[in-house]
Amino acid sequence: MRAVALLMFAIACVEEAAPKSAVVIDTGDDSLPTADADRDGYPEGVDCDEGDAAVNPGANERCNGKDDDCDGIVDESGSDATLWFFDDDGDGFGDPGDEVQSCAAPAGTVENADDCDDLRGDIFPGAVEVCNGDDDNCDGDIDEDAVDMAEFFDDLDGDGFGDPASGHMACAPDEDDVAVADDCDDSTNQANPSVPEICRDGRDNDCDGGPNTCGWRGDVLTSGAWGTLTGWSETDGFGRTVIGADLAGAGATGLFVAARDHDGASSSIGAIYGFEAVSRGATSATAAVSRYWGEGVGSLAGADGGLWAGDVDADGYDDLLVRGRSSGGVSRAYLMRGPHAGDAYLITAELVISDVLGSGGVFASGGIGDTTGDGVAELILVRPALGDALVFDGGLAGSKSASDAMASLSLSGGSVAHSLAAGHDLDGDGIDDLLLQGSAAGGDAQVLLFAGPVSGDRLAADADGRWSGDGLGFDSLGVDDLDNDGYEDILASSFAGPGGEVQVFVGPFFGGGGGAPQVRVSGEGPDGEVGAFASVLGDGDGDGRNELLVPVAGPSPFVLLLHGPSTGTYGLGDGDARFLGGPERAFAIGDLNDDGLEDIALGAASGAGGVWLYWGGAI
Repeated sequence: MRAVALLMFAIACVEEAAPKSAVVIDTGDDSLPTADADRDGYPEGVDCDEGDAAVNPGANERCNGKDDDCDGIVDESGSDATLWFFDDDGDGFGDPGDEVQSCAAPAGTVENADDCDDLRGDIFPGAVEVCNGDDDNCDGDIDEDAVDMAEFFDDLDGDGFGDPASGHMACAPDEDDVAVADDCDDSTNQANPSVPEICRDGRDNDCDGGPNTCGWRGDVLTSGAWGTLTGWSETDGFGRTVIGADLAGAGATGLFVAARDHDGASSSIGAIYGFEAVSRGATSATAAVSRYWGEGVGSLAGADGGLWAGDVDADGYDDLLVRGRSSGGVSRAYLMRGPHAGDAYLITAELVISDVLGSGGVFASGGIGDTTGDGVAELILVRPALGDALVFDGGLAGSKSASDAMASLSLSGGSVAHSLAAGHDLDGDGIDDLLLQGSAAGGDAQVLLFAGPVSGDRLAADADGRWSGDGLGFDSLGVDDLDNDGYEDILASSFAGPGGEVQVFVGPFFGGGGGAPQVRVSGEGPDGEVGAFASVLGDGDGDGRNELLVPVAGPSPFVLLLHGPSTGTYGLGDGDARFLGGPERAFAIGDLNDDGLEDIALGAASGAGGVWLYWGGAI
């Protein structure tokens, strides 16, 4: 039995040793039996690897480190071989037109085909673009955003200086390009940093943007004005009042101009013309973007200083306060809210206040200011015969009367009120104060300071400051910083003595006011009277000092200009310039041309009238 068991074990071992997958291929020759151990259809001696059915002469060569097709070569041209691109310039990016497929990277090849010039190692994706006429970074564009671009400027007038606002980067200039900016007016070769200043040609020739050597000096004729505004006819009296205002809420200063007559109607109806912008040369009233007419014959709307502008309702548009009369002679004030465009009669205003007592041929004064400190402006209207001023809420609408006033300010008993100054902070507390001027029956004049906030009824005894003098302030009372020290000063007129005086009281007025004026400009009798409509111009020549404009009445009226007068008394011969040729009134209108210098408007009240405009600095 052990022998049988051993035999059976031996047979079992022989069967176990034979490959299970082995087959015998009948070759037709009994003497040549052949085995195919991996059963891939290729017998031993033909198959180069009987242990791997994927390796045989009929297999596809693959990149796996084997001779898959039994041709004696390993991994040649494998079906899954990578496509390689020759990088002749060695910049790491291959030539898309020079490729080879291989399992391993041939020498001098890379796996990408992103090079647009394989003969230059400085041209490849991601390279720095420079101004050389080549596509350095292979993005399809040449010299775009090159790191060595220069800035050029348009030089349309061919003077060698470009418009600073036209700056653009480029590798090379275009036909009209220059590398130098600094041209302040590229429409003319008479304005650039190399041109000397030409006085009174209306240009900043040397483009220094500031004061020049011209200034307003000596005798200046109205024929030399930068611009003129004219009415409709010989009877208009165009230019009786001129104020600067932003008509469209665009941040630009335009003008309102009052005329005695409406379109030559000879009816003294009064008309206010609004000009959003003013051009060089002559401009007719027909170019106005808005016109407001009085109610009827004798209304004289806006005449003799009866115009004030300010953003009453804080909506970004300047509003217009106008004094006038109804066709029946009832004195009125009208608030025309901005923006201003088109034509309208004043009676259509959103707010009409009646019975505010203008008298005779001269209208009472008024103004706009935030006298309560609440951020919303009030309207202040003087009642001459009653010797007081009424304060109205600027938010009112509809038809109102004196009984709707929120506060009143009164001079001493029996006084006639003449002038008002509003919209200025004289005591430095951040709230607008009011100045009211008038004269008593005996001729003594007074100017009272009522400090804000203003409410209720305040009498002369309640005033926070007082100035008195013979004839002080009739027809002209203003506030501005004449000495440019940051504090408001008071400008008033006095008709005491031959020719009158313009008087300046220098602020600050933290403790009220009083005392003698620090600056006086004296007239010279009937042929040289000063006083009416004097005004502080602001810095008109860029020297850091404000200017004083003083109209001088007489047979040949003119306007006297003093550049920053300081303490002392000045005569008509002390002026720095005289504007000749018919101007009777002077107005500080702000900066019309946005050059940082205050501009001048001079007006004529008689005949056809007219307005002459002079740029600050006399360019």
